[in-house]
Amino acid sequence: MDQPGAFATLCDKGRAGCRCGAGHADGLKPSLSYVLRDALRGKALFWLGVALCAASAAAAPASPLAAASRTLSIGAVAHAGRWPSAPSASRAGAAKGAFSPSRGAAAAAERARARDGGDGAAKHRILAKAPAYAARLAAALRCETVSYERDDAERSADLGEFEKLHALLEAWFPRVHAALERTVVNRGSLIFRWKGSTNEAPYAVYAHLDVVPPGSADGWDRPPFRGDVAADASGEECVWGRGAIDDKNMVLAHLEAVEDLLEAGVSPRRDVYLLFGHDEEVGGLDGAKRVAAHLRDVSGVARFDFLLDEGLFVTEGVVPSHAKPVAMICVAEKGFANVKLTCRSPPGHASVPGPDGALGRLARAVTRLERRPMPSRPSVALAMFATLRGGFSWPLELVVSNLWLFGPVLAAVLASKPETASLVRTTTAVTIFRSGQKKNVLPDEAVAYVNHRLHPDDSLDDVLAHDRRVIADPYDADHPWGVEVEVEDFTPPSKVSTADHAAFRHLRAATLEVFGDVAVAPALFIAASDSKHFWDFTDNIYRYNPILLRKTDRENELKRFHGYNERIATAALARQVAFYRSFHLRCAG
Repeated sequence: MDQPGAFATLCDKGRAGCRCGAGHADGLKPSLSYVLRDALRGKALFWLGVALCAASAAAAPASPLAAASRTLSIGAVAHAGRWPSAPSASRAGAAKGAFSPSRGAAAAAERARARDGGDGAAKHRILAKAPAYAARLAAALRCETVSYERDDAERSADLGEFEKLHALLEAWFPRVHAALERTVVNRGSLIFRWKGSTNEAPYAVYAHLDVVPPGSADGWDRPPFRGDVAADASGEECVWGRGAIDDKNMVLAHLEAVEDLLEAGVSPRRDVYLLFGHDEEVGGLDGAKRVAAHLRDVSGVARFDFLLDEGLFVTEGVVPSHAKPVAMICVAEKGFANVKLTCRSPPGHASVPGPDGALGRLARAVTRLERRPMPSRPSVALAMFATLRGGFSWPLELVVSNLWLFGPVLAAVLASKPETASLVRTTTAVTIFRSGQKKNVLPDEAVAYVNHRLHPDDSLDDVLAHDRRVIADPYDADHPWGVEVEVEDFTPPSKVSTADHAAFRHLRAATLEVFGDVAVAPALFIAASDSKHFWDFTDNIYRYNPILLRKTDRENELKRFHGYNERIATAALARQVAFYRSFHLRCAG
């Protein structure tokens, strides 16, 4: 949610008698006093941090304080994941020393090792084949593999379009289909098994074949299913269409990479699974869930060493004040809970309204929820910033290099902005509000739906307790006209995967090999992926889509997802193929 909440906006700022307290601001941007109380939590160091930040802002770069910023970094990474409270053992990996960044000569040496550990000739050959990759992706986008909502009575996915796409993949990748075992699951999803020579634990990569509906055709500069290859306004050649970056690009890039490895005579040391679902956009129940069941019950696969799924990107201009592009490898994923709020009252004629009608009572409850977001949980976000230290401009470098001291300050800043609040807390978004049937009748019931995206450090019990406490209008036998709080559906947040695993190191190395001088950091995936259906197979799940997306004054390329004019640069697609080739070569041996 990046706009002011509708109900909170309708209230006067600081309205007397509001149960959420005076002085609040719009939507998910709560009052400064609320943010500071949330960040402080009894830590006296907070006030010291504020004072030092103020002093550092006034200091010249050559001052003793500026010099101190380069040396005062005691425990920065170690403490990042332990503030404000210690994470569980399964989450501790997000704050370990494996995230310590390389600087100067060490960074150059690491990039050199990554380059030397790859295949430079293959990389250049692949980058030169960008037009061929673009042509195949464009043809794949012409298959209208759209997933519609499950409760849509008028439209459903056309499995014939998925089968058409399967046939194209078979024609384009003959070596993959000859050397790998292919299984079609539930007509739309695919499993490819690349058999290894040892019994070492296999690994899997996942992507999805389906796309979201394109919306109004008038919003597109080029038809969403025509699969054009053409230049954008800046002159960069792109593949245009629904699915260009979510997520057919990943499907084809994996297959292009494995096809190239097979042509080079590479055989994996262990089994490799390429998994492609067909209904990720509506939860994966008919695709990824059935794929997982087939692997377990038919193929006899018990565990994966790790799983790689879609996630965040190599971003430029997204992390404030950072000099380099930042590759965000997601080590955790938010959960979600859809909470139903119901309020009832006796019906009546609109000419004689009562003081506690269902609609008004529920509106006040929703307003309070929008005003009072859940507490900050900054462990993963602070670990990400700690990893990036060394690349920020002054005075942010001082803050990031000393999170043991300034962690509360940075967390407060992140929590205060709608654009970054989702990184540090469970978010609250009111999505549906229903009440009334006739203009002159007081409604006897009002219903609202609230979508929470759960941070890994929160549980469903935490969310429900927060909602009931903030609403402060209990529903029970003694209060039949209060607000009833019920859970409609729920998926828990994931565990936080460790950065000590070889898969993370291979992701980092392949990124440095292909993208050059970039920073690599752990991140939190705030959307929902199909990886949840494979939690029983591995504790090591990484979410990463290795394409460069930029945020500039002209355009924020991250907004192409699920939006109009979705497209991917042909050069970015070729680089993605090169990345996956390097990654599979490193992981499969």
